[in-house]
Amino acid sequence: MADEAGDDEEEWRFSVDEVGDDTGDVEEADTLDGESNEWDVTVGDEDDDGPTVAFGGTESDSDSDGDGQGESEGGGNVAGSVTPDLAVESDTPSLESAVFVAAGALLVLLVLASVVTQLTPRTIGAVTLGVTAVTAVVYAVFVRF
Repeated sequence: MADEAGDDEEEWRFSVDEVGDDTGDVEEADTLDGESNEWDVTVGDEDDDGPTVAFGGTESDSDSDGDGQGESEGGGNVAGSVTPDLAVESDTPSLESAVFVAAGALLVLLVLASVVTQLTPRTIGAVTLGVTAVTAVVYAVFVRF
């Protein structure tokens, strides 16, 4: 195919000789692969400690799941059914985490400032001072309350 196009990069052509005839029958083309509309996908492993997510079935299968069958019977995708069994607990932030967040914010703000204006030592100092002050105040609030 590439040899037919020649050396000129602006003029190149497709070759569709190997594609075959177009019958125009879309329904026939959809069923040529021999697969049905049923599908089933499982993510995770039952031996793992992590969650296992199973999706599957067709619309008719998911409609029939409402008759009291459990999810282990091959049920479909149910919105909101995938939740971790771990409790979410609030904790005070560590100083190391606050420093890393501040460093990331400083880097992003310096990049944005370099797009808008020329970076001078005064601009870098002002952005650094602002990020440090905001980080200190927010860290103090989170540790205190």
